This record gives sequence, C-alpha cells and structure tokens, in this order.
Amino acid sequence: MVFSFFKKGAREKQVLVNQVDICISNIAQHGDDLYDAFENRDDVQLNEFGCTSNCEVCDCHAIAVVNGDIVKADDQQQLIELINESLV
Repeated sequence: MVFSFFKKGAREKQVLVNQVDICISNIAQHGDDLYDAFENRDDVQLNEFGCTSNCEVCDCHAIAVVNGDIVKADDQQQLIELINESLV
C-alpha cells in the first residue's frame, strides 16, 4: 500500500478546497445569499456551525471564518465579495 503513493500514474489532480465556516445565527440575521454564492463551487467547503466563537464580532457584522481567518462585513453582499478576495 505504501508503494502506491510513489507510482507515476497514482497522482490525480487535487483541487484545493477553501474552508468557509459560518455561524447559523449570523446567517439568519443577515440573509442567506452566502449559500447561493458558494454552494456549487468545487473549491469551497461551506461548514455550518451553531457558533464560531466570535460572538463580539458576529453580533455586529456579517462574518465568516475563511481558512482560519475572520472576514467581517456590514452586509451579506459585501461579505461575499470579501470572502472571494480571501480564497486561495
């Protein structure tokens, strides 16, 4: 099994997947446009959480955690734009 990692033909093209974590309460408060923007993208894995442990920011802004970094905006549309800029 170890040798299969070293075969020339065993390499497949890997798609880099960005992790976008969202707080369900925040999405309910600011709208669900985020789902429409990212649900069909192969390079984004959208993870829903009851809480992302960023309550001070989440209470005042639309937020998401993109690859471990907090992205915050005044509204959902601006958040989508900022997430797109943050993706690898």
